[in-house]
Amino acid sequence: KLQDKVRHIPTPIIKKQLEAEFKKPVSELFLSFSERPIATASLSQVHKAVLKTGEIVAVKVRKPEVSEIVEKDIAILYELVNLIEARWISSKKYNPKDFVDEFAITIREELDFSLEARNAEKFAANFKTSKIVKIPKVYGEFTKEDVLVTEFISGIKINQKKKLESENFDKHLVASNGTDMALKQIFEDGFFHGDLHPGNIFVLEGNVVALVDFGMVGRIDRETMDELADVLLSLTKFNTDGIIRGLEKMEIVAADTDTKKIKREISKLIGRYYGLELKNLEIGKILTDVLEIIRKNDIRIPSDFALLFKTLITAEGTARDLDPEFNMVEHIQPFVKKLLSKKYAPREIVGQGVSIAQEVFEGLKNLPRNMDWLFRSIKQGKLFIGLEHRGLDRLDATIDRSSNRVSFSLIISSLIIGSSLIISVDKGPSIFGYPVLGITGFLFATILGVGLVISIIRGGRF
Repeated sequence: KLQDKVRHIPTPIIKKQLEAEFKKPVSELFLSFSERPIATASLSQVHKAVLKTGEIVAVKVRKPEVSEIVEKDIAILYELVNLIEARWISSKKYNPKDFVDEFAITIREELDFSLEARNAEKFAANFKTSKIVKIPKVYGEFTKEDVLVTEFISGIKINQKKKLESENFDKHLVASNGTDMALKQIFEDGFFHGDLHPGNIFVLEGNVVALVDFGMVGRIDRETMDELADVLLSLTKFNTDGIIRGLEKMEIVAADTDTKKIKREISKLIGRYYGLELKNLEIGKILTDVLEIIRKNDIRIPSDFALLFKTLITAEGTARDLDPEFNMVEHIQPFVKKLLSKKYAPREIVGQGVSIAQEVFEGLKNLPRNMDWLFRSIKQGKLFIGLEHRGLDRLDATIDRSSNRVSFSLIISSLIIGSSLIISVDKGPSIFGYPVLGITGFLFATILGVGLVISIIRGGRF
């Protein structure tokens, strides 16, 4: 209810703030400046204006003294956290202080409009070729820490269904475009709008969706994208084991968690949805139920994942509000499959193999120096003080043998990677349609691998 309808600050106060910031009267900054705000949020107020060059803009001004109020609120929250942790010992497993830390970081970032301007410019770059998404232009010369001037978006809010109908917009297409916009941010860009409520999404001519308010954003790396894709794909296929494995990879489910209990609860949950048609399957509802199971098992969701899941759930909710028959699964699957196809592409696998080989090589290169440091520390009594060391010669021989095996493994890995590259290039003499040199490399790697396994077995331990 407070998305953009908070009680507004009198316009003369807003004008004074602008004049103090730019050292000019408002009449010299703009051809016209609306007396009535077009939107008022908890931290800021937005007025419509016209620049001297004729462009219609939205002028977002931070409310006076809001920074001081926010800092006082943050201080109160920290006091409450201290009381909670002192009086409720078991609360520490939820890390309440971390929640306040994250909240403080996020809201301080929202107060800095120069940061929001950079976020908007990044979104604009990510959607520069898109025909279904509009990101407003930022006027950098008018942007300060407490003032942001952007292109004015003249459209209909995405939740104004009757108005959209009267203007003959295609609600199904609008829902699809808005959802694809959110999914692209998550699964392709790794940079997503963190406050995707209907008050921040407008519909323009041609069923184009426009975004505003870029103060809260989320970021995910490529590895997290892959893991999230695995979880969502498992959700759509009702694969309980896949969901658990994905949550473990995302480090939402810790190694010491009773996964059997969680698996039982998720299996019971999946049973309620199994057999439903795709159009009746709500990813947001299932995801919310899975997160509730995790919460009941005293597992804390990292803040970046909480924001990400919130974005997915909000996007589906907004789409279904426009079109009750909207099928989120149909929209998620292409993004997920595209991401997973990249993950398991031969070039990507070879690249990962080369990266692993480099890490192993670096580890081996540093091994002699690290072992030398270890033995010198032991001899000087800097390690394991008070313990008597016996059989260091045997330890030395064991380490030497282990190092040889690691080196041998590295050579085998290099042969496999090199042979894969030769086969993918497909050059030189061939046999049965494959390059002779590549086949030879694989055979040699196989012989060395078998020899290494026999050596380990004879040693009596794996």
